[in-house]
Amino acid sequence: DEAIDESYHVVFSTGCSEFQDWQSIGVFSSADAVGQRGPITRIASGCTPKQEESIRHAMSHLPKRCRVFFAPDTDVKDHAGRYYKYANKPLGMMHWLRETKIPKDATIALIDPDFYFLRPLWHDSFDGAERYFASGTAKKTPFPTPLARGTMIAQRYGIGGKPWTRAKGRNGQKDWDLRGYFASVGRPDSPANALDLTENAAGTFYSIGAPYMALAADWLPIATNWTGLMPMAVERNFGNLAEMYAMVIAVADLGIRPAMIDSLMVSNVGAGGEGWPWVDKIDPARACDPDLLGDASVPLPTFLHYCQRYEHTAKPPYDESAWIFSKYQVPDAILQCPAGEENLEDGAPPRKKAGRLRMRLDDAGFLPPDVVEMVERCPSITSEPQDIAVATQTVEFMNSTFALRKCDLRKVFREQPTLLLSNAARPTGIYDTGACPAILASTAGRPAAGPRKDKNDTATSIYDTVYLLSTVGVRPKHIKEMVVRWPQLLTLPIGQMLAVTDFLTSLDFEGSVGSLYRQHPWVLAAPVGTVREAVGVLVEEVGVRKLESVTRSYPRALLASRAELLAPVEMLKRRAGVAPGDAAGLVEAFPLVFGLSAGQIERVLDFWTNDLGLRDEDVPKICRAFPSLLGVEVERQANVRAFLREIGVNNVARFATRLPPVLAYDVDADLRPKMAHLAARALSVYDVVRFPAYFSYPLEGVIAPRTAFLEELGLPLTRFELKTLFTPSDEQFAERVLRVDAAEYASFKKAFASESSALNPRGPLRKFAPRGKKSGGGAFPSISPGAPPASDGDGPPKKGRRRRGPRPAA
Repeated sequence: DEAIDESYHVVFSTGCSEFQDWQSIGVFSSADAVGQRGPITRIASGCTPKQEESIRHAMSHLPKRCRVFFAPDTDVKDHAGRYYKYANKPLGMMHWLRETKIPKDATIALIDPDFYFLRPLWHDSFDGAERYFASGTAKKTPFPTPLARGTMIAQRYGIGGKPWTRAKGRNGQKDWDLRGYFASVGRPDSPANALDLTENAAGTFYSIGAPYMALAADWLPIATNWTGLMPMAVERNFGNLAEMYAMVIAVADLGIRPAMIDSLMVSNVGAGGEGWPWVDKIDPARACDPDLLGDASVPLPTFLHYCQRYEHTAKPPYDESAWIFSKYQVPDAILQCPAGEENLEDGAPPRKKAGRLRMRLDDAGFLPPDVVEMVERCPSITSEPQDIAVATQTVEFMNSTFALRKCDLRKVFREQPTLLLSNAARPTGIYDTGACPAILASTAGRPAAGPRKDKNDTATSIYDTVYLLSTVGVRPKHIKEMVVRWPQLLTLPIGQMLAVTDFLTSLDFEGSVGSLYRQHPWVLAAPVGTVREAVGVLVEEVGVRKLESVTRSYPRALLASRAELLAPVEMLKRRAGVAPGDAAGLVEAFPLVFGLSAGQIERVLDFWTNDLGLRDEDVPKICRAFPSLLGVEVERQANVRAFLREIGVNNVARFATRLPPVLAYDVDADLRPKMAHLAARALSVYDVVRFPAYFSYPLEGVIAPRTAFLEELGLPLTRFELKTLFTPSDEQFAERVLRVDAAEYASFKKAFASESSALNPRGPLRKFAPRGKKSGGGAFPSISPGAPPASDGDGPPKKGRRRRGPRPAA
């Protein structure tokens, strides 16, 4: 009945399974053992009424400060269409904060359910410098004492500043591109876009994880923002770190830069940045002494985060002894004690379902979260005892066949856990191959549509897949890459792959079918009937002559229906005035047009004619010459139009007609710096209007070194036409324009490049300086409209009037 101090709350988010029931009891009981004060709340998300009743019953036996809050389940889905359970953490936190009356000046610490208290966490936990420590970049973060609005304290983790990376997304993941994202939601000036937040710099503040501590007044906007960012994060990270990345973006977006310390937690015995230095100082004789939890004279981390596997290194491997702990070995039903059951301490402990399989996989290098994800995707892998032997044999065969790195092996089985089943137990899919039995037998010389009669194991199916790919020219190292990139390849029926291969081979492509599979392994799963129909439409109705080029550039066209293939072509004929005879050439030049909807194309064409003011007769010319402009976002093209007007171009339509690719250029990264470069050298928009192609040359590779060389020779840029300076090759620029030895300029250019990787704008016209906001990427950045080739050594000299400066004295 003692009054509960509501000024400090500890909360953690869980599901409703027995697995997390016992972990929750661990949080509550360890908190009691160390004398933790204040409420401790379990936020349980997505519970059924029966699960809620069971949890309430268990909570009724705990002290009143041990609480439970039931939250709705998330509707966020991952890249595979499954509900992303980790999104429940921000969602549950948001609901709890909205529906619970908590003083705004109260401190809230968010932890994970697999935490054990080693020390109490309270307002005075960081009052002295001796009560916490930080190392490395964590030392650079200012420590808030006391905790105040707009501040946070969190444990240092090894996640880095990944959301601030400029690297492209891989394996289907979107680019992080935070600047583009916040611009797309109307908040380009978000604090998360601060100019000093590069990937490395962000790691100083945002390489954090639980426990997170902040005031209640800050937590509601953090949780709300965190929840809203989850869909964005799961598109950019397919693993369980997406919720951590969304958390740090949410915090950064609110302008909070957390204090990052090491000593809040220990977890991975091989990792730095944790509280292990304190643990290492404990007298070995007291290592297992429970009285340590109450001995304030011994510094300890606040929590043990037991998400790892812990093994006694002085003992034999764990499959030969009991010297190991993993939370995945703990029986889910450990809290159940039915009447009349034998005392567990006197009898054998209950074996957790799938325990042996999990231990075998753990021994093969799989991490506990990998095993959990595999069982969730395919529960049948734990249903039969003999599956353990099959799984072990399959893992060993995959290792011997492909020599995969452990991380790649884990990825393959995480995404396709059915590989652990025998063929007889594996779920099969029926594919519309559109092929007769003779085709299915054509490559192997025997019927191959079904499983072999003599063997029925996964290893045989994998061997057949490898053999088929080898016969079409895929080298072993590339087969390995395909398996890692698209593990579903190993689960396809051999008959399906034979049928697709037979049809594609009949098309007589110059390149091998294997090279197509190497780049796009999913083609092997394409229904042959659909592929045959698509090929017919492309050749007979669209008029494509270079079928192989179209197929390799945009293989998804093979899966498109007749209506999907004809829609963009008909739109270009009707709306852009492209002649029927030119449509095929346009498709061959830009096959990704089939990836655009008719609505997307129409929006671009409307912008060209209505907003940009292009003449009707110019539209089809631009479509034929630069068809990839149809895939550039209208917003990006509008930014270019606005910039051209800003610098004084009166007839933007004519300018764009003379240099159509300019519509795809990035204003702040490309156009603005180039204009600033001219303005700093007393040139104006008049010079650019006379030679629009100036914007097509690279600043660092052509423009900057040539203008710097002119300055080195004492020649003002105003003495030359831009066309004279930039259209010739490097050799012609030196010898014909400046009348100097080409080797002299080559030497200067090399030294210039080594001294400066980028030339900063300088000069009087600061209004052209880059603004920091970066416009979003185009629809197809990998093949965005290219500039005319930079003449750095191969271009022919242009004819026309040329003003030469005097030849400098030797």
